[in-house]
Amino acid sequence: MAESLLARVYPKTLKAVETYHTETTVSLIPEKENKSESEGKIEIITPYEGGAYFRPYAISDIERQRKQKKWQRGDKIKIGHLYIEDVKGNVEFASPLPRHPAINAEDVIPVNISLLGTRRELTADKKSSNWTVAYTPKIPKNPLVQIDAEVWDEDALTENMAHRKGNDRRRDDIAIAKQMRVKMDIRQTLKVRLYVTIDVPRSQSHDKPLVIEEMQLDWPIATAYKLVDLAVGDEKKVVFYDPTEQGVIRWHDVEMAYQGEPDGMGGVWRFSAEPITLTISTPGEIYMHEKLTGKFSVKVPYLLSGLRLAFFNAIGYMEEVDQHSLVKSAFTVDIKRFFEMRTYSPRQQLHFQNVLVEEARVDDVKSLLADLGLDFKQPIELNTPNQYLLHATKRHLASKLEVWILMMGTHHTTFREDSIQGDVVYTSPLTAGHTTFVICCEASFDSRYLTWLISKIHMKLKERFRHVSTVG
Repeated sequence: MAESLLARVYPKTLKAVETYHTETTVSLIPEKENKSESEGKIEIITPYEGGAYFRPYAISDIERQRKQKKWQRGDKIKIGHLYIEDVKGNVEFASPLPRHPAINAEDVIPVNISLLGTRRELTADKKSSNWTVAYTPKIPKNPLVQIDAEVWDEDALTENMAHRKGNDRRRDDIAIAKQMRVKMDIRQTLKVRLYVTIDVPRSQSHDKPLVIEEMQLDWPIATAYKLVDLAVGDEKKVVFYDPTEQGVIRWHDVEMAYQGEPDGMGGVWRFSAEPITLTISTPGEIYMHEKLTGKFSVKVPYLLSGLRLAFFNAIGYMEEVDQHSLVKSAFTVDIKRFFEMRTYSPRQQLHFQNVLVEEARVDDVKSLLADLGLDFKQPIELNTPNQYLLHATKRHLASKLEVWILMMGTHHTTFREDSIQGDVVYTSPLTAGHTTFVICCEASFDSRYLTWLISKIHMKLKERFRHVSTVG
């Protein structure tokens, strides 16, 4: 009959990991998380190695208890006890747990490993013991992961004018003006922006942020590495891309900051990452594909089930158990619907030399917009001198059309000299400068009307200002 011998053997690995799998579809039409699974595993790994784990005194412990009897393969070595407490009743174990023979307690489990045939086998570092307990943690009632996306290209909105998360259509005119000042890029680009939020049961502390250990997007076409850029918030991140690996774009270590407790969700903590923006130059045939797929893994530094664990070694000393959860989410982005329902935003720019930005010129633009049937709002004088932003709207078919015109003026003073008889020279100051107009239209219907409208505004601005000059 196999015996259990107590020996001062020290395990290499003490860990408990809960893994939660979710699947989500991201589209302009909200869809709920459609699949969730979970699994848990407690693992204690002990190498048969004589330096750090099976030390000489462990061999002496075994020999002393066996009293010179021949060892039997199959005898057990007790290396400690594992304390398990399912506080919240959220765990189902795959098989009944062995009880401690002395105290008959379900929550104290003896940890036994096999006794190999010879002393040399115990210390040769050729084998290891893997002691495990499998269980299934319950899935939280509320979805663990929420992921949202924005997809746009040069035919759609510029970055600061793209639809906000949650379809918030309020406009920040200062941010729009800032974006309109940026020099236009004639290169074809596609941007995919991802928002990742996770709701987890509260624990003792939220001082440390959660971490997206790895995230990837499966890019369906071959793209050169130098054409792929990634930013988290305003910070550039290193991206790993191998076109031969089925076009997988991968990045690591994105922090998720604590956002507080969501309303109406007691006992839950929310963490969110900064917006993750992937920019692909020359996306090519991506418009022929309907979906993008990807996945990510978030590490949570505690067990979401609330399971409590403690390991006591052979001499009664409590050793730390690495306890964490992994939330692994697979997602699908419905890019076809994004492209079909995108908001177009054509943009043009024109320049007038010797035209100053002043109130009379602003009134000229307002009159021009009114002639085209546009309802304009009060012009905004920006913090930068000699700059105004005009915003006008118009109903077209069943949609709302919006127009922004940014007027950017540069003023400087020069001097003009006039000579009269007697060599008398008169010098008079003269204000000169130039004005740049940036025109941007926005609507979610056929882009051909927008192209016509922006060209019409362009033409009327030229007709109005080509004869206006500050130089007499």
